[in-house]
Amino acid sequence: MEADVTIDAKGRLVIPGGIDPHTHMELPFGGTTASDDFRTGTIAAAHGGTTTINRLCGPVQRRVTFTGVDNWHQKAEGKCAIDYGFHLITTELEDRQIEEMYTVMDEGVTSFKMFMAYPGVFWWTTPRSFARCRPQVNGAA
Repeated sequence: MEADVTIDAKGRLVIPGGIDPHTHMELPFGGTTASDDFRTGTIAAAHGGTTTINRLCGPVQRRVTFTGVDNWHQKAEGKCAIDYGFHLITTELEDRQIEEMYTVMDEGVTSFKMFMAYPGVFWWTTPRSFARCRPQVNGAA
C-alpha cells in the first residue's frame, strides 16, 4: 500500500499508543462528577499518545449490578476519539451475581475493581469474595 507521507524514524524511539487502565469519564463519585466526558477525555488522551482507555464504572445503588454496562456504552457511543473498555466496581459478590459477572465478561469487560479503602465503598466481605473469585477446576473451588 502506498503512503501519502513517509516518516524516517531512524535513530528515534517508536512506541505504540498508551493504554490508560483507570479513567473517570463522567464518573459521579464522592459527591462530585469528573469534568471530562467521553468526548473531551478521549481527545485529550489521544493528544497525549493514549489510544485506549478503561473507564471505571461504579455500582448502582451501592450493590453489584453489572447490567448497567449498557448505559455506559450509550454515554460513550459516537463520542470517543480512541478505543475504550470498562473496569467495573464491585462492593460485594453474592452467588446470584457470578453468572451476571460472566455475562459482562462475555460482552468484553476485562476487569473488576474491589475497593479495600474508602468508607462506604469498602468491600466488607473481602475474604469470602476472594474465595469466590478463585478459578474453578472441574466445578470445584
